[in-house]
Amino acid sequence: MLQNVAKEKKKMLIVHSTGTADFHGKFCSPYTMQWVFDTRALAVGTAQEVVKRGGNTSFFLTADYAFGHSLEQQASEVIRANGGKVLGAVCHPFATPDLSSFILQAQA
Repeated sequence: MLQNVAKEKKKMLIVHSTGTADFHGKFCSPYTMQWVFDTRALAVGTAQEVVKRGGNTSFFLTADYAFGHSLEQQASEVIRANGGKVLGAVCHPFATPDLSSFILQAQA
């Protein structure tokens, strides 16, 4: 991973378009700066407000790649921490044009 090379060489790495919180979480480095949003910011900003406004139960339709999984994990933690409940989740392939079968799974 490029982030490890930057850390070994003690060189600054500015990362953009990462999405997942891993870059300042488990891969944290004093030589890396994340320039854009991450899933933690999106989860806190959205999930916390949804629960506060009465959305106490959630079900995730998750895009099946790193960003989707990270967002689901982060949002689930925020929902539970604010007294909400996660009923379940279903993953769909990235860029799936028709989510109807996944919505039916959520309804079940």
